[in-house]
Amino acid sequence: MLESKRWRLAIKLAAIPVILAGAAALSHAIVPPRYQSLCDLVLFSLLAMDIAALMPRRWMQLPLIALYSLSLGLAAVETLSLIQSPPARTSSVQTPGGLFADNPVLGWAADRPGPVREIKTDLATGHTIFDATYTIDADGLRRTVSPADRPTVAFFGDSWVFGEGVADAAAMPQVFADLSEGRWRVLNFGFPGYGPEQFLRAVETGIDDRLLGPDLKYAVFTTFADQIRRTDCSASYVIRAPRYALDAAGQATFAGPCYGGAARAAMEVVTNTAIYKRYVEPYRAIIRRDDVALYVATILRAAALVKEKYGAATVVIYDRVKESDYFAAAGVTDDEIMARLRRGGVLVLDMSIAGRLPQGVDAIIEGDGHPSAAAQRARAEVLTDYLAKVDQTAAGRP
Repeated sequence: MLESKRWRLAIKLAAIPVILAGAAALSHAIVPPRYQSLCDLVLFSLLAMDIAALMPRRWMQLPLIALYSLSLGLAAVETLSLIQSPPARTSSVQTPGGLFADNPVLGWAADRPGPVREIKTDLATGHTIFDATYTIDADGLRRTVSPADRPTVAFFGDSWVFGEGVADAAAMPQVFADLSEGRWRVLNFGFPGYGPEQFLRAVETGIDDRLLGPDLKYAVFTTFADQIRRTDCSASYVIRAPRYALDAAGQATFAGPCYGGAARAAMEVVTNTAIYKRYVEPYRAIIRRDDVALYVATILRAAALVKEKYGAATVVIYDRVKESDYFAAAGVTDDEIMARLRRGGVLVLDMSIAGRLPQGVDAIIEGDGHPSAAAQRARAEVLTDYLAKVDQTAAGRP
């Protein structure tokens, strides 16, 4: 009789998590992503309550009751956070199969060669913000058409370099190649979410040596101060990114991924909650002086390796921040950051496209925030003019 009760208890204990796991999978399939963390917390509280009810001893029930109370309390706070936080205004769909895949060196990269179509929609109006197709070549880069037998200009950076929201022909590296009229072989290593850490990690590991070859002339890295949150691992989307730390000499040194193992799994759950986005992320987003130092050191280390390995110069395209109080806690300015980079031997282009756009043409894709096709062209023109002056100076011409 006792043995029979034990078997029944074991079956129930095994059945409950299986049933709730199925319910969780179903909720993730039908519930909007915004509410999935809340559903998970509610289901976990039900799991704890049901198992507690089956326990034959009070001392067995108490920890489960505590877990039930905790998860239910967190569900209440998550609900409050959802009420206080505005819902997403846009939705992006990438086909076929999406653009992103895990990458052991850089954290993430293009999933596969071929075209990827992205449609971004305004959820309130149904208006299409952009409809762009990105062609990924056999090397995992966004396709850039240029001569194969010319000195190389390699672009590094994030979605602004990749050209998110615009066609292949409108991405800045492609426009730069077109403007050069066959002078350069151009490569686009830009990818959404990348920062100085991917630039440095790619150069120091040599994963792109075969592509960069012996004829690299310029490595062009596009950056702006918000990438500081990527180098210090505080941005929620860089959990899998490479992490760097300052050594005793103030040099950026590889320290593994931002999060690994169980910490990565936990952060991927936590950062998707409204509680984190509402109460934790704003605090982590504060830029401090040490964060700026790591950001600058990471770029300078990458530039030093570009010079050491390829004999090439690094050009940093720097976009200023618009918020006047962005660096309040760090006590620095855009001008100071650019001055540090220049002292480190980097060519810095203080990017401005003022006066280069036709009247009435927006610099930013409305409803998105990435450069429009017109802005991508203007930025390529500015870079082309800048490099022409650099080459004239190097050649001793006025």
